[in-house]
Amino acid sequence: MGSDFDEEEVITMVKVALLCINPAPALRPTMSEVVSMLEGRTPVCESVMNPSMYSDELRLASLR
Repeated sequence: MGSDFDEEEVITMVKVALLCINPAPALRPTMSEVVSMLEGRTPVCESVMNPSMYSDELRLASLR
């Protein structure tokens, strides 16, 4: 990217990406919400990660 980029756009893209990789599918945005956030029509909410999700998944995997 060099030095020719809009810092606010990069921050928005990173925040949207973090929302999209949430371990809880119900907390991930829909594609229309993603597009709206990237176009600046919808504010990007803060990423909501539930750390207990990871331990729950690992616990279930070990039981299998």
